Amino acid sequence: MKSLDFNDLELIELPVQVKGVSYVLREASEASAVKYRNTMLACTRFGSEGNLQSMSGMASVEPLLVSLCLFTTEGKAVSLATVQSWPSRIVKALFEEAKRISELEEEEETQEALEERLKVTQEKLVKLQKDELGNVPENTEDGSA
Repeated sequence: MKSLDFNDLELIELPVQVKGVSYVLREASEASAVKYRNTMLACTRFGSEGNLQSMSGMASVEPLLVSLCLFTTEGKAVSLATVQSWPSRIVKALFEEAKRISELEEEEETQEALEERLKVTQEKLVKLQKDELGNVPENTEDGSA
């Protein structure tokens, strides 16, 4: 059986200089990662059938993650207002690095992954149809999609 052993709880830290001031870009804690993900989800609206309807305020997630991961050398969090006052190119670079060291990158979509997700979704749909109708869907002989 596979064992998970986490002895090192130290967060990854990278030194950062912004206009001669030293900072530390720190890997997101789970609390910070949750806040970032929840903010991303709050910006996304889905329709009743699960299709993407709209996205609003998505640009706010970049400076938010940076402010959650950026600290002074004394350990004090850098405020969102401070991060938002910096040029976009700096915030974008810090955001990309914070995502990378925190492993918050979205997974790349491969044909294999999409086909597997489609298969699982189709199986769920068939089961739902069986549960709702009490029988096998009529589109195939054996009920598979």
